[in-house]
Amino acid sequence: MRNKYLIGYVESQFEEKEFCIVVATNPEEAIGKFIEEIAVSDDLFSDHVRDRSVNMSFASHFWMQTEEEQSEFDRTGKIIINKIDFEKRVHKFFGEHNDYADLFIKSYFANDDSQNDDDPRINVDFPKKMLVYIWLHSSYADIKAFHLDEIKEIES
Repeated sequence: MRNKYLIGYVESQFEEKEFCIVVATNPEEAIGKFIEEIAVSDDLFSDHVRDRSVNMSFASHFWMQTEEEQSEFDRTGKIIINKIDFEKRVHKFFGEHNDYADLFIKSYFANDDSQNDDDPRINVDFPKKMLVYIWLHSSYADIKAFHLDEIKEIES
């Protein structure tokens, strides 16, 4: 049976993020549809993935995975792993999706002519399936589904 679900981000103000109603057979399917159609198109998520900074970006998950790495960065602003370790971590994250790992690595380290210090973002449009994979396998944000029949309705 197809049901209607109100879908939205768990840790955001109601007015800050998009909410939508998704028709699906269960909450998991509704969340999946929301991720594919809304979440991966979100500008904040796009900036998070495309940001080349080593702190507070998707890439930071590869530069700083241990307490020692984070502590050294916090103390000195220096990264203590090398490019090879970064690449290994990216490949581990993407698992069998070597094409996604290779694209991210190539894009991250690309010497982009349009690159400038005011805009340290990767200048590549990643495939939608890759963005969905990143969303599902990173801890960017939680999403919750509420069955509309379970939401109290008040009439005036």
